[in-house]
Amino acid sequence: ITLWDFQQQAVRQTLQGHNGHLWSISFTPDGQRLASSAEDQTIRLWLVKTGQCLRVLQGYNNRIRAMAISSTGLLACATNDQITLRNLVVEHSVTQLKQHTGEVYSVAFTPDGNWLASGGNDGIVKIWDVNTAHCLQSFRAHRGRIFKVLFHPTQPLLISAGSDGTTRIWDIATFRCLHTLTGHAGWIFSAAFSHDGRYLATGSDGEIKLWDRSEEHTSELQS
Repeated sequence: ITLWDFQQQAVRQTLQGHNGHLWSISFTPDGQRLASSAEDQTIRLWLVKTGQCLRVLQGYNNRIRAMAISSTGLLACATNDQITLRNLVVEHSVTQLKQHTGEVYSVAFTPDGNWLASGGNDGIVKIWDVNTAHCLQSFRAHRGRIFKVLFHPTQPLLISAGSDGTTRIWDIATFRCLHTLTGHAGWIFSAAFSHDGRYLATGSDGEIKLWDRSEEHTSELQS
C-alpha cells in the first residue's frame, strides 16, 4: 500500500504486510487510521502517521472483497455472500449479515452510519439497518453483477453500477430508479462522488466518465 502526500506529490508511507492481492482500502473518519483487506483473508489497521500496523483482524474464511468504515467507526467487510459488521472500539462486537445468494462485491454506509448498502454477483441491492441487523429493502438493480454501491454525501440517493454497463441513481426514500446513466462500453467497476456531491465519476476498462449532478438531470461532462 502506498500513501501519497497530495500537496507534496510524494510518497509518504509504504505499508507492507499482506500476502496476495489487496481488494479494498478505507480511511477511518478522522483520517488517522487506514484499513486494508486482501486475498490473505485478513484486515489490517494501520496508523497513517507512522505506517505502523496496529491490528490484524483474522477469522475470515475467504478473501475480503469489499470493505467500508462508517462515520461512527463501524467496519463492514464482505467475504463470499456474507457481510461482517465489526465495532472497532468494542473488541468482540461482531454481527453477521447474510441474505445475498452470490459473492458481495461492494458495501457502503450512509453518511450518518445508520444504513449499509450491499451489492454483488446476484444483481440485488440490499439496504441494512446496522443497529438492528435487519434488511430494510431488497431489490434487483441490474441485469448482471453489481460492482459498486455508494450513497450521495448530502442527498438521499444511492448509486449502483455493474456489469450491464449502466450506473443507476436511486431515491432511498422510495427505492425508485431516478436516472440510468449509459455510455460505458464495458463493465463499471468503480464510482465516486466529489466531496460536495456535485460530480460523480464512474470507471470502466480504461475509461473514466465525469457526470454533473448539479442540474435536475445528470449530464455527462467528459470521458
